[in-house]
Amino acid sequence: HVNGVVTARPGFTGTEGLFVVEDSSGGVFVRPTGFDEGVVPGADVEVVGALAAPYGQVEIRGLQRLTVGPSAEEPAPVRVQLSAIGEGTEAQLVTVRGTVESITTDSGRLTITVADGSASVRVTADPLTGLSRTDVTRGEVVAATGVVGQRASASDKADGYKIWLRGRSDLQVLPAIESSSPEPLPSSSSSTGPVVLQIGRAHV
Repeated sequence: HVNGVVTARPGFTGTEGLFVVEDSSGGVFVRPTGFDEGVVPGADVEVVGALAAPYGQVEIRGLQRLTVGPSAEEPAPVRVQLSAIGEGTEAQLVTVRGTVESITTDSGRLTITVADGSASVRVTADPLTGLSRTDVTRGEVVAATGVVGQRASASDKADGYKIWLRGRSDLQVLPAIESSSPEPLPSSSSSTGPVVLQIGRAHV
């Protein structure tokens, strides 16, 4: 029996109807049995059902009650490092940053691999988001916001984590960092003595 705020609407997390609810302690996926009217990000919901963990991902199934209340303020995403994506962040709304290493599509579903030098994470967008491979390029630095899901490769395996985007605005391409131009070398004709350089500049 949980009360929380919807962070991802049905159909945006890999399975038809599946949505996500979050409170101050964490998040959980919910699989309704049909009725999901009004289940939109920011909506207050009350859910009663049974816990299950298919492929490692904790879900509430077999709903006995799904009550949708008035809309509230949607929880703000938590900024985390890529290495933190795992059991501790499952079903939570997070924001990560990294460089795009690869881009693939499968039946309209976009998956990009984002890395930061110490870890890499798959970021996935279902067709309903409207995102496609033309929206991002390999080598770009991006900020990705979404809910963390899991599909483990085997029972009790702590792998298969990914971030589900919920719309186009959840994927932001960040401006490239421009390198500063080197300062001009001092002219040897302006001084009768030797030119003083940093060691690294001596190789320029």
